[in-house]
Amino acid sequence: MPNAAGMIRESIWRDEDWRKLSRGAQALYMQLLSQKELDCAGLLPLQPVKWAKGCNGLTVEEVWEQLEELQTARFVFFDVDTDELLIRTHIRNSNVIKIPNSRASAMRAAKLAASERLREVLAAELRAAGRDDFARTAEEINPSATVSEPLANGSEINGSLTVTEPLANPRVLGTGTRNSHLGNYSSREGRPSCPIHPQGDPGDVKCHGCRATRIWDEQHAAELAADELEAKRLEREAAKAVVAACGLCDDAGWLLGADGLPCDPAMRCDHQEAAHA
Repeated sequence: MPNAAGMIRESIWRDEDWRKLSRGAQALYMQLLSQKELDCAGLLPLQPVKWAKGCNGLTVEEVWEQLEELQTARFVFFDVDTDELLIRTHIRNSNVIKIPNSRASAMRAAKLAASERLREVLAAELRAAGRDDFARTAEEINPSATVSEPLANGSEINGSLTVTEPLANPRVLGTGTRNSHLGNYSSREGRPSCPIHPQGDPGDVKCHGCRATRIWDEQHAAELAADELEAKRLEREAAKAVVAACGLCDDAGWLLGADGLPCDPAMRCDHQEAAHA
């Protein structure tokens, strides 16, 4: 069923982690809670262009910055490879747990998450709910030997006082690639390396070394997410700088003709000025 019961608890305004957010990030979080696509697991499609249209003075770039702020503070997690976003504590801090049909919908939705990263976060939240059926679902979507609490955080309230609205139909999503986000970032320092699969995917639950890596990733997902976001932000800034410095295209990166107008048919500029000289 669609998300038709979006409510915000008044006590969120006394939460220190929430109050540290910028007003723009707070507003975006409220906007995410009101989306009709929000399902019982707290998942919804990653649609920054759509969300930017919710305010005449808001740009897509500003939405990305606000999303990064929310993810760094661990109110949400998102995956640009699978176009999914997760409101982290939705399951544990909403009416989902209290309603049998909603619990069943949440477990189905969690199993349909395409992003490996979001599945890890979801599994931690399911385990923290303290229900046997949720624990079994967590083991199914992200097997782990020891994790019994969600990602460690100084404030357990992070994102938890705002979500009381359940329920949208789970979406059928594509498949994701595990650790597609884990690069050589500083937050990987101390990450255990499997001696059997040092360069491989740490997803073999039968291998003790791989399992240790999996647990480390689950416990440090916030730091890894923040590093990935910073890397992607730098990539976007570099791409914008290339476009701004190029004399062959407009501000959007479309190749211009000799008359200074966009080419017909439209062509993306490769910014190779020497090749067009």
